Amino acid sequence: MSEPGLDVSRVSPADAAVTLRSLPRRYRALFAAAATPDDPGGDELVRRVGPDGRAALDHLALATRGLVLVGHALGQVLVQDSPFVHAAVTDPAARDYAPVAGHDATVADLLDELATVAEALATRIERTAAGDWSRTGRSDGATTVTALDLAREAVRTGVAHLRAAETTLAAVRGRD
Repeated sequence: MSEPGLDVSRVSPADAAVTLRSLPRRYRALFAAAATPDDPGGDELVRRVGPDGRAALDHLALATRGLVLVGHALGQVLVQDSPFVHAAVTDPAARDYAPVAGHDATVADLLDELATVAEALATRIERTAAGDWSRTGRSDGATTVTALDLAREAVRTGVAHLRAAETTLAAVRGRD
C-alpha cells in the first residue's frame, strides 16, 4: 500500500477525514483548470489519454471506485471479527487494472459521486471509536490489515489518483 513520494504511515484518523473531505474540492479545481475557450467545461481535455494509458477522468473514476472498495472493507473490519477483505483493498494494482474509458457520465456527475463517497467515508472515520482502529481484517490469507491501515489507504488512493490526474493533464495539454 505505497505510492512513491506519498507516505501515509503517520496519517491519523482525523487527518484522513479532513483529507478525504478535501478531495472533491481539489479534483474540482483541477478539472476546472482544464477548461478552455473552445471547451468551457474542459470535457475534451480530461478525456484525453495520457502517458500512463489513462485519462484524468479515468483517475477520478479509479479514485472513487477505490474509496468505495476501501470504505466497504473498513465497514467489514469495524463490525466483524477478522473478516476477509478483497486483495484489491491492500493492492492498488489489483483494483486499478484498466482504464475506465468511455465514461457515459458527465464530469460533473463523476465529481459529485466522488464528493458523496468521500463524505460518507470521512463521516465513518470520524464516528469510529479510538479503540476500534486496531481491529483487523485479512487479505490474501496472510496479510493483516487494520482499520487504521484502511483509513490511510483511502487517503493514499485519493491523493495518488489526484497526482496522476495532474500529471496526465499536464502531459495532454502539451499535445494541443
